[in-house]
Amino acid sequence: MVSPLSIEEAFAHMAAFERVTEWDPNTRAAHRVGEASGLGACFAIETVFGGRTVCAEYHITTHEAPRRLVLESTLRNVRLRDEITIEPDAEGCRMSYEARVMPLGLWRLAGPLLQAIFTRACRRTIGPLGRYLDGRTISHT
Repeated sequence: MVSPLSIEEAFAHMAAFERVTEWDPNTRAAHRVGEASGLGACFAIETVFGGRTVCAEYHITTHEAPRRLVLESTLRNVRLRDEITIEPDAEGCRMSYEARVMPLGLWRLAGPLLQAIFTRACRRTIGPLGRYLDGRTISHT
């Protein structure tokens, strides 16, 4: 995804994960937990996954400003990992966003199905995320 924002601006937008409701139509609510920013920052997210509302706490586990950001959450049966990389581009920057769901325990047997559901949900964010990185936010809450 290409954005007119500089890599520093795009990174700051994505690191402010409490704003995820502005670009992810699957997310119903989000807020920062505590005062920490950067590495170790925590965000409480309420999202819809597979038709169910799921509450998760995402933590920034990698914060390599302004190029790489990793957020992770562990739920009872799955681990979620979102990796964002940003590179300079002639038009501003180019961002890559990879979201993975990794089932735990016996849920690993359902891994391909869970990843397919997760990938389908992630596809819904492409347009809104592009608008967010262009400065044209649309709230979905």
